[in-house]
Amino acid sequence: MSFHLQSLQVQELRQFTQAFELPALQPGLNIVAGPNGAGKSSLARAIKAAFFERYKSSKFEDLLPFSLPSAQPQVTLSFTWEGEACRLEKSFGKRARCLLQVGHRLLEGQDAEDHLASLMGFSFAARAPSKPENQGVPGLLWIEQGHTQQVADVAQHAQGALHQALQNLQAQAGDGAAWSALAATQGDALLARLRAQRGELLTGTGRPRGPLEEAQQQLSALTAELAQARQRWQEQSRQVDALAALQAQQAQDQQRQPWLQAEQQAEQARQQLMVLAQRERECQQAQERLVHLEAQWRLRAEQLEAQAGQARQLAQRESAMAAALAALAPWEAQLARSQAQVAQAMSERDQAARLGEQARWQAALEEARERVAHHQARLEQVQARWQAGEAVRQERAALLPQIEALKPLAEAWPQWQALEQAIRDARLTLRGFGVQLQWQLPGGQQLSVSDRSGVRALDGQGECALTELSRIALPGGGELTLQPLHQEWHKLSTQLAHDEARLAQGLAAHGLADSEAAAAAVARLGALRQQLALADKALSLHAPKGWPQLEDERSQAQSAFAQAGQRLAEVSQRVAAALDGQPAAQGPVPRLDLPQAEQALQAREAALQSAREALAQHQQSQARAQAAADSAR
Repeated sequence: MSFHLQSLQVQELRQFTQAFELPALQPGLNIVAGPNGAGKSSLARAIKAAFFERYKSSKFEDLLPFSLPSAQPQVTLSFTWEGEACRLEKSFGKRARCLLQVGHRLLEGQDAEDHLASLMGFSFAARAPSKPENQGVPGLLWIEQGHTQQVADVAQHAQGALHQALQNLQAQAGDGAAWSALAATQGDALLARLRAQRGELLTGTGRPRGPLEEAQQQLSALTAELAQARQRWQEQSRQVDALAALQAQQAQDQQRQPWLQAEQQAEQARQQLMVLAQRERECQQAQERLVHLEAQWRLRAEQLEAQAGQARQLAQRESAMAAALAALAPWEAQLARSQAQVAQAMSERDQAARLGEQARWQAALEEARERVAHHQARLEQVQARWQAGEAVRQERAALLPQIEALKPLAEAWPQWQALEQAIRDARLTLRGFGVQLQWQLPGGQQLSVSDRSGVRALDGQGECALTELSRIALPGGGELTLQPLHQEWHKLSTQLAHDEARLAQGLAAHGLADSEAAAAAVARLGALRQQLALADKALSLHAPKGWPQLEDERSQAQSAFAQAGQRLAEVSQRVAAALDGQPAAQGPVPRLDLPQAEQALQAREAALQSAREALAQHQQSQARAQAAADSAR
């Protein structure tokens, strides 16, 4: 059995959210190094998942990156099996798939997994994740960090696969007895020796012990000493190289003595510098004298030329001044007329501007008055609805406490009616059980009859029905006790007393004298509820969108009316300011036409612009004539 893993590529698996590949793995030992958390153990887990986990398995949470819970872990392996090129691609998650290429043959899905398991001698768990008993001999190839204690379990479960491999070799070789003995006994003995040798070097949890532990400790100590020795050797080598360089430089300086030649050259340079400084001072003094003489000569020549030119210019200026003064007079008169025209145009323009301003503010004043009237009418309408609604709300507020106070009475009223009906029925029944008492007494003699309702006096002649236990006091002492003999009488009499007590107690708890008062209170509650329903209907008519909406509408109407009034006051002040200083009009002030006022203002502006342009031209002409006259003086 020959197996060579050539490359490994993972994506969206634990630390590797992006694609990562280990290419060109060589036969033999390949070392993958990196700090803790770099993903070395994740690569080993990826290999085991690709071989031993079903691609449709739902137990792959340990493969997901922490930052991508919805990731699709992917593993791609390139390897050779028995010298034949193979490629395995497996993805887990929603888009799970499995592709296996063996030479030129391509398998997909579960067929690919089953063929790979049959080819390499392992199996898949039915539902749970892969376990050591499923992994066979290939499970010994990839042991993750922290799982070395599982090697014994994997080896134990790989025993059967080893036996099967030896039997296959037996069938191929033909020596049945030798291979059977090897498969049956020597294979177990070999595994036993391996376990014994492993037990000498490792504990049950995979930690080193005995010679292996001592060797590792010695290796760690020697490695530390080697690192320290290398550091000391590097430092000494650096110091020796620096010392050799300094010694060589010192020897060269001792042989050449370059400082003596430099001192001689410096002395010669100082002497030459002193001579040059003296010559430079002499040249500067001579140059200053030459500049002074040249300035004096130029001044004398300029003075002579200026005197001659002044004489010529004086004659020319006198002639030119006479001509300029003659030409200046008409331009000054024209300039005065242009200035008068500009002043007139500015006055007319200002008048038109004032009229336009008055027209604009009058239009604004009229608009402000219309807005005030509009918002006032709206406010009065909303205010009327609000006042009517507020009256209804106050009426509701007065009704609600009364209704709430009578609600407990209304809830108890059906029970009271039932008690009254029971009392009436009981009394009718007891009357059928009662005794008819007739008496005829001589004048002046009385009998007293006492029962549960009290004591009554009997005299003269008469009759009455005794429906409950009664006692008649006899003159001179003693009494007669009359009791109905019916067997239901006592029970019915007790229930009657109980119902009467309950009814009286319930009425008294609500401050009612009798059932008639209770009926009147219930009737009043019904009337109050009808009034409340009418009030709710009236309130919905005044505030169909609800009372808060009506209050908001009222506040908005008040705010709009106040703003319109403030705007009217501002516009009135502006109109008053625009009319300030104007002569008082006789009769009502006429309404100014704003478009006509604006057209008049534009015409005055155009006239003023023309007058200013004419004035500017006349000023330029006058300035030229004045400049000619000034230059002639």
